[in-house]
Amino acid sequence: AKVSEAEAHALKALQIGQATQTLLANEWFGVQLYQIRREQGRLEELRPAIEHLARTYPVIASWPACLALMDAERGADEAAAARLRALMADDLRAVRDDVNRLITYAVLCEVARLVDHRDAAAILREKLAPYAGRFVAIGLSASGYAPCDRFLAMCDETFGAADDAIAGYERALALDEAMLARRDHVRCRVDLARVVSARAGAGDLDRALGLLRDVQTDAAALEMSAVIEAARGAEQRLLGAIPLQARRPS
Repeated sequence: AKVSEAEAHALKALQIGQATQTLLANEWFGVQLYQIRREQGRLEELRPAIEHLARTYPVIASWPACLALMDAERGADEAAAARLRALMADDLRAVRDDVNRLITYAVLCEVARLVDHRDAAAILREKLAPYAGRFVAIGLSASGYAPCDRFLAMCDETFGAADDAIAGYERALALDEAMLARRDHVRCRVDLARVVSARAGAGDLDRALGLLRDVQTDAAALEMSAVIEAARGAEQRLLGAIPLQARRPS
């Protein structure tokens, strides 16, 4: 579904849920709206609400993990790293062994990659490794997220293990295709393009450019504004690194 359609469905579900489970319905709506606003590039609008949820439910580590990711995505690396360290302390003691555990690990893998925290990535990879080949869901399937393989690949990328990361992202893409997970399939191709272009082996730059151009087309069809912007910026950076005479026409 397009992002606008997803938002309409989430609002309808909220109205139905509030008739019986007001608090839980509000929280699950927050989960769904978080992903919608992220795709729209409007995530910062939700910061007060996410901070409120983190205070209201202090035992649910996924909310402070989301705040860390929000900090990392807006370039506030020190703030993100501080939140990451707090959650990683004492072998992730703050992350309870409950329905929110895997989504918290997954979000923290994203944070670790963005702030280049290799120690955290090593621990998180070990925690997630037994779940390779499976999908991460949020709560009691309030929303899907992505294959575990994508987050394992992020950890490999953080280590600088490009070949392992590429293989992991390719496995995640195959799982996305099997599950018809179109949104994550788009995001995962941005990840793959990033690592392929960084490896810069034979044919890698052409492959990365092809991935990024396809991503922009597919993201536009799904109304994923933030991904379009990220892919366009990555494409321009790649073109800037390629000598003019070696560039292929779009």
